[in-house]
Amino acid sequence: MSYEEPNALYAEACKLIGDTAFHFAVMGKETNKSEIADFLKSTLREKKESQQSVEKSLLYAIKLLEESFDNESKESKSAFEDKACQKK
Repeated sequence: MSYEEPNALYAEACKLIGDTAFHFAVMGKETNKSEIADFLKSTLREKKESQQSVEKSLLYAIKLLEESFDNESKESKSAFEDKACQKK
């Protein structure tokens, strides 16, 4: 894998995330990372015969979103625990 390939994959994944968020916004639907990841997963299932590069980008976009909201959950839990300790 060349140096440019991961950067191109990241750029395409970010574009997919942004395009999906924009699509939801145009439809007047507020959304979150989990819903965008679910939408991308359903798109991936529908495109079983899609090009390999599109599939890679979709999988990477889903991974970025899932890692992001997993990290947010951990940060929220940590902030909650910090507040609880401060009250004692």
